[in-house]
Amino acid sequence: MVGSLNVDLVVSAGRWPDPGETLSAGSGVAILPGGKGLNQAGAAARAGAAVSLVGRIGSDALAGVLRGALADEGLDGRWVEADPEAGTGVALIRVGPKGENAILVVPGANGALSGAQAERAAEAIAAARVLLLQGEVPLAASLRAAQIGRAAGTAVVWNPAPAPSPGPETERLLALADWVLLNEAEVAALGGASGEEGARALAPRCGGRVVVTLGAEGALLVGSPDAPARRWRAHPVPVADTVGAGDAFAGALAAALAADRDPERAVREAMAAGALACTRPGGLPSMPRREEILRLADRG
Repeated sequence: MVGSLNVDLVVSAGRWPDPGETLSAGSGVAILPGGKGLNQAGAAARAGAAVSLVGRIGSDALAGVLRGALADEGLDGRWVEADPEAGTGVALIRVGPKGENAILVVPGANGALSGAQAERAAEAIAAARVLLLQGEVPLAASLRAAQIGRAAGTAVVWNPAPAPSPGPETERLLALADWVLLNEAEVAALGGASGEEGARALAPRCGGRVVVTLGAEGALLVGSPDAPARRWRAHPVPVADTVGAGDAFAGALAAALAADRDPERAVREAMAAGALACTRPGGLPSMPRREEILRLADRG
């Protein structure tokens, strides 16, 4: 796993304040470990995988929150380096009255993650069965990690969230990915269209399968160009917030692929994990465990 680590500052509020305005949220602030890399690593570990994380944090007080989370989740953090200059990444998260979230990320040390750091972790990347990448770190670092993984026969899963700008590096990373996992906004940005149309436009540019998560509408999988898309309905669950849903989906998908699940079964388990994460507040703390994922996946 190569990705970001942030400290999440989560507040429940109906809206962001307008310029010059002060609002009272009333429910306090939760300080939680997060970032897509850490969230997805934790999700994969709770889904049954052994996980190493390559990332970058600061040398400040907030870094202790993340070091503690790595230990608590049983993650191998030997390749999480402390930056002597940049601060730990922070995400400001507003959770709305219906559980929807709006996120403002200050990357901090995540922005200094480099291809050279990926090379220093080459042993761990090459030994992995699955390499999961996100979009909250520099593209060059993810690209170098993908090159190392593909050369070693590691399956590469790329979750380009947020979607990168079009360009040669983006296309090179797409071509190295065995799986590309996107939401509706990301498939439109990279595929030029929404839903299945965008996924089919992306499929020839990547090395394998495209999965699009559709929120309450479920998910779809595009594999072979000639085969129909496979669709799944979302599990109906009471929603606390949706902060960790996408990361739970990605981590559980990677764990299922590492356990040699067939593609459709892997997506079913990912769907269950994403749904379960919606029933609890927060990012990393909301990630479900393997047993409950399997129970919900087996129900259809």
